[in-house]
Amino acid sequence: MILNLFKENGSRQYDISGGVTQDSVLGSLLWNFVYDDLLRQSLAAKVKLVAHADDVAMVIVAKQLQEMNLAFGITFG
Repeated sequence: MILNLFKENGSRQYDISGGVTQDSVLGSLLWNFVYDDLLRQSLAAKVKLVAHADDVAMVIVAKQLQEMNLAFGITFG
């Protein structure tokens, strides 16, 4: 689930239709291969990546939507 406090309804849920099945033999290897570059990125001061098990969350703390978009753009632009 993605929570964006700048949205009127507060959150939006997306269904995941693909990916590696839970507990697959290759799951850990594929996760390391795919996410290694992401987790090594230089991040803007207000951007944090939180990784646990086979999940990754990106957290951007901002008071205004423009500030959030700027931090995202600096990091991943």
